[in-house]
Amino acid sequence: MQEKQIKRYQILLKLRKHKILNTIFVLVFMLLVYLIVNFTVQITGQFTYAHAMYIPILYASFVYNKKTSWIFGMIAGLLLGPLLMYDQFLMNWLFRLFFFVTISLLSSIAIDELREDSRLFSVNQDTNIPNQNVLKNQDIPLDNEASYAIYSIILNNCSLLVDLFGMDIYEQVLIKIYNNLKQGFKKNTLIMQPEHDKFWIMGRLYNHEEDLKNLWEILKKQIVLGEIFIYVEYTIGMNVVKGGAAFDFDNYYRADIAARYAHKHSRFYAEFNESMIYQQQQFALIGEFTNAMKKGQFYLDYQPIIDLKTGSVSHFEALIRWYHPRQGLITPDTFIPLIEQTHLIHQLTEFVISEACKQVSLFQKQGIPIKTSVNISVKNLLDGRFVENITSLVKAAGISPAQIFLEIVETEMLDNSEITKNQILKLQEAGFSIAIDDFGKGYSSISYLSKYQVDAIKIDNTFNFNLHSDFTAGKIVRKMIDLAHELDLKVVCEGVENQESYLLLRNFGADFAQGYYFSRPIQDKSLLAWYQENVTNNIFLKI
Repeated sequence: MQEKQIKRYQILLKLRKHKILNTIFVLVFMLLVYLIVNFTVQITGQFTYAHAMYIPILYASFVYNKKTSWIFGMIAGLLLGPLLMYDQFLMNWLFRLFFFVTISLLSSIAIDELREDSRLFSVNQDTNIPNQNVLKNQDIPLDNEASYAIYSIILNNCSLLVDLFGMDIYEQVLIKIYNNLKQGFKKNTLIMQPEHDKFWIMGRLYNHEEDLKNLWEILKKQIVLGEIFIYVEYTIGMNVVKGGAAFDFDNYYRADIAARYAHKHSRFYAEFNESMIYQQQQFALIGEFTNAMKKGQFYLDYQPIIDLKTGSVSHFEALIRWYHPRQGLITPDTFIPLIEQTHLIHQLTEFVISEACKQVSLFQKQGIPIKTSVNISVKNLLDGRFVENITSLVKAAGISPAQIFLEIVETEMLDNSEITKNQILKLQEAGFSIAIDDFGKGYSSISYLSKYQVDAIKIDNTFNFNLHSDFTAGKIVRKMIDLAHELDLKVVCEGVENQESYLLLRNFGADFAQGYYFSRPIQDKSLLAWYQENVTNNIFLKI
């Protein structure tokens, strides 16, 4: 209904623009009706075609407002009254005149109400500032080949302003900002408020830097309401388009994406580029997560971790995978950082632990005492029920917590250190082993060894990847291994992809190694068969 009213309003706006042509059309039409009626009434004595006069009267009501449309009703009444070359009773033509004027007035009043209702759809009801519906009126003259700037201005501290001053004051702030923008931009610039914390601006781009500087100077103006000084913090996104695309809503949403990107990266301003669309699409994966979990799109692969002293498989690392029906295989580096920003990380972690426990249980039923390591997030540790939940999952699978190794990324352990420390102690008391993952990647690696009571460190693969050719990396890895052993910690080295790195790590005294040199990740369904085949053939003892 709203869309239809807006379209009708746009038609009215187009009709009203050409007043001279409309006046000529109405008068010519009335004169034509007058001639037809004058001719037929002479022959038949009937005013049959007089009803045709309603057409120009109603058309005039659409084009003109109630202050002027009645004039055309008066003209129509006079044409078919005293100006008609036919004798008729005075009361007859006076009644017709009155009827034409009344119809003209009533229809113009109804049309004016339609105009007002439709206009209201194009303004924010609280601030009376134009909203995004004005983009549906594409009558603003634009040069299709010229460049136009679309700005999205987000008020970052909107919620705080509402909490401090209330909605009434906040709406006055919005009106102040709008008035400042109107005064600071050229006449043909379109300014609108699509949401309560956002403005959109569209105008001709003359000079990129100067235009942006002008916008910044406008936004910097101090807002004062009575004796209250208001501080508003802004983030700006910009999208440059050709005039022919300046009314396309998608281009305004692209400016929004740029503004949110700027806010996320603590910047005042960002200009849209296609890489931001990719990030937005990836973020949309979060919305599909729950349904994907229900449909079984997630599964685990396992990569063997080799005991460097015996050459046998010590345990496996469980690696989450997502096979999307449209995008195919989505790597963990793509979706895990997104999910970690939400509470969904708890659901994902519990899924991985549950599936890993089932795999360990399957091995156990075959008489194979295997362990599995699982990555967990510090956000999991901040959940007070985490220890209880995963302990229940392990017991439900009929295995021991000692068969599960929990790996925590060390760069995530900076915040909430006391809570993290207490949770790690609880996990160890429950029987789980704890490893610091990606050790050496962060800035405080060594300090964690004294702060947290862990069982192992897992040296980041960036050190091990080119170990055979990077002398400095070799010295660092050796020192880390020696330090860990001094503290009675086991050492796992990941990212081993060649024999040279493998031999060096074994000589350095590393306990375990993992990487493509030994095996790529193996699908869960094939894991038991892979293990039985490789253990039988003692493949790793021959390396």
